[in-house]
Amino acid sequence: MYGVPVSGYTIDGGDEATYTAPLIQPGFFEARILFYRSPPLESGVHTLVITNKNGTKPCVYWLDYFVYTPV
Repeated sequence: MYGVPVSGYTIDGGDEATYTAPLIQPGFFEARILFYRSPPLESGVHTLVITNKNGTKPCVYWLDYFVYTPV
């Protein structure tokens, strides 16, 4: 049985946002899905922590891209 990917996102130690992937057929995946969007941030160094929360095997976390938009 395949796990449903669940991931958590925190930036700079703030509140965690959780993303639960939709059920799809094993062996397939969806691309270009927004998992997390941070609130507007001031200029400076920031830390994004991503946690793969689902322990069901196999549960693989795929990250295909980041988008950074300076203010």
